[in-house]
Amino acid sequence: MAVTSFKRSLYSSTPDKYYSFLAGNDYYIPPSFESIATATGTGSSATITFNSIPSTYKSLQIRFMAKSTDTSAATVYNYRITFNGDVASNYARHYLNGNGATVVSTGSGSATEIGPGYTPIPNSGSGLASMMGIGIVDIDDYTSSTKNKTVRVTTGTDLNRTTAPTGTVIAHSGLWFATPAAITSITFVVTTGFWTTDSTFALYGVK
Repeated sequence: MAVTSFKRSLYSSTPDKYYSFLAGNDYYIPPSFESIATATGTGSSATITFNSIPSTYKSLQIRFMAKSTDTSAATVYNYRITFNGDVASNYARHYLNGNGATVVSTGSGSATEIGPGYTPIPNSGSGLASMMGIGIVDIDDYTSSTKNKTVRVTTGTDLNRTTAPTGTVIAHSGLWFATPAAITSITFVVTTGFWTTDSTFALYGVK
């Protein structure tokens, strides 16, 4: 139990005795986010999947720090998100990408996945070996059986360069427009190589 503050009365000269640090303080309110599951890359698989997601929350959030094992080029690679194992053309995606040199926006109304952004490859020659891609994925009203699911994503990575582009930041939105169904599984796929063993994904439920 965390102590949120100390009220002045605790320090008075009155003979009152308190047997709890919470006496005279506001009620402790637990955070709205609850950890559901975490996953780590294996170095030999291109997918990370959260299965059997409980339906007891209003929204979901995934926070990740990840990269690909590939070292074939000094670049960054995409990753993709799918729901409930659906890999048909039931997704729409849109993103705005800024890297300090150029701004790019694009979208697709018929895709086989939601393609939020980038993860850097660990290429020691390009200085990316220790760099990671980071991101936050929000999925609202994921239990609804009458609404199509919308997704918002913010991702970014440092490219370890002294001249632009020194990094990239992407604001992304997506839509899963298959027959409405509750989301019970979420899969992240890196398009080249595998998720490294220091790639971590954390799934939270939002009350």
